[in-house]
Amino acid sequence: MKRTVSLLALTALVILTSCWKKDDTILYRDVTMATATGSSQFVTDLGITYNVVKSEVEGDFSGLGRVLIYCNVLKYTGTNEFDIQLVNLITPLNKDAVATSTLTKPDDGLGNDPIGISAAWVSGGYLNMSIGVLMLDEEKEHRINLEFDDTAPADTLRFTLRHDDGMPDDMNVIAEDSKIGVAYVTFPIAKLLPEGVKTLPIKLTWTWDKEYCSKDDLKL
Repeated sequence: MKRTVSLLALTALVILTSCWKKDDTILYRDVTMATATGSSQFVTDLGITYNVVKSEVEGDFSGLGRVLIYCNVLKYTGTNEFDIQLVNLITPLNKDAVATSTLTKPDDGLGNDPIGISAAWVSGGYLNMSIGVLMLDEEKEHRINLEFDDTAPADTLRFTLRHDDGMPDDMNVIAEDSKIGVAYVTFPIAKLLPEGVKTLPIKLTWTWDKEYCSKDDLKL
């Protein structure tokens, strides 16, 4: 007996088969701070090694140092080691904090222009932040620094995020149509702990639209 299969039924079978395709991805859209340790390898702040076997980012990653990576974790390959698909990579500003005791005047050129912090976290001995700065003139160089108050009592690590946009102070007013530049910054702070002390609370302050802001729920 001759058998026939309708085109509609065949299409449905193909769709069902594709839906059954196995996906072994362990984790989608992992976002983490890490250090590039080779042309296609990163070690995260948790000490986990990520080997790039697929990538949407071109180039050799050797020498990039500290980075923020977005990836899909594909496969466990050994103790604390995984294969990943690299989705995106950001190289943040990475510099030492400036000690208050080294300044000859209150801000000593570090600036007190508007800067905002949308997220802040500590990992790998670093203070990491997602920030926004007022862009009055996109051609101007924006200098970002973290001031560490080493003159304050040693029971807390006290920091002020500084921004100098190179513009006159009376122009630094945030209007509804102001442009905001977004960036990531990271500062090594573990070495700022007093000798023999392993952990301390952190107080972080900054100025946004001439208003004083602070965050004190962080800890190193």
